[in-house]
Amino acid sequence: MKSNDLFLGIDTSAYTTSVAVADGNENIIMDIRIPLRIKEGSRGLRQQEAVFQHIGNLEIIAERLDQIQGKIRAVSASAKPRWTEDSYMPVFTVSNNTGKFVSKMLGAHFYPTSHQRGHLRIALKSCSLEPGRYLAAHISGGTTEILEMEYSGNMIKESLLGGSGDISAGQLIDRTGVHLGFDFPSGRPMEDYLRDKDIHKLKEKYTYKAFFKEGKLNLSGIESHIMRVYHSNGDMDSAIYNVFINTAQVLTDMIKYYSKETGVHTVVISGGVASNTLIKNYVTDNLNKCGIQAFFCSKSYTTDNAAGIALIAKDMYKENGHETEDSQCK
Repeated sequence: MKSNDLFLGIDTSAYTTSVAVADGNENIIMDIRIPLRIKEGSRGLRQQEAVFQHIGNLEIIAERLDQIQGKIRAVSASAKPRWTEDSYMPVFTVSNNTGKFVSKMLGAHFYPTSHQRGHLRIALKSCSLEPGRYLAAHISGGTTEILEMEYSGNMIKESLLGGSGDISAGQLIDRTGVHLGFDFPSGRPMEDYLRDKDIHKLKEKYTYKAFFKEGKLNLSGIESHIMRVYHSNGDMDSAIYNVFINTAQVLTDMIKYYSKETGVHTVVISGGVASNTLIKNYVTDNLNKCGIQAFFCSKSYTTDNAAGIALIAKDMYKENGHETEDSQCK
């Protein structure tokens, strides 16, 4: 692979327009993310509104691409939320179609992938993990799932083991936060709010209300319980702590269950919720007690981004032998 060979990744998720460029040594040399605009007090965006904003954001990003010094050899784009036949969200038609168009214009190879696989790929890199077999927990605004993942030669093959049957962990946190008066998305401002609070006192008020049994997970009951308690006592500190630690405990229970089922004792955790320090510390400490090692994606890549998608473009380019073909054409 030549020193000026570059790889472009495009991701248009529910709340962020992302474009990234990686080189052949997996250095991320460009990483642009533009959050979508969300009306104050709302709980999110409709898909058609998100699509419209993505199109405008990509025009802004296009003006910065002339800064790239090198040859784009391959383009990858998130074509769907997960790499399954029935997975679909309208927002990802923007990244997929843009990727196809750009690759044709540049004479580059095109590889569709999934939003989730992009999260997994950048998590593996940020944790400096070697090829192997892992559990992978993806916890975000759209997804709370656990997968079994084979990572070999920088290629990922994942299969779904289980996940939430109702709302995601990110939805639980955001819906609770908006109800408590925080802006959407609410995870970070809620965590900041607790930063100077007495966590030891909050632990005494903690009650577990999540549901996980024999692989079945439901999270909406936590929201209902916390809101009932909050409206009875007005204790915002406790409400926030409870939503975070309930999320952490049910995630821990789910990982322990599937670790026993699969015999895999290492888990990679990615997605926006993985940036929460309280959740990370609780999960890490409690899994360690059970002999399970947890690797959390670095905070800079937990939120939606296209860095993992760009790395997948590089991986697929090499896997399909185009590196040799293109060098012979010179």
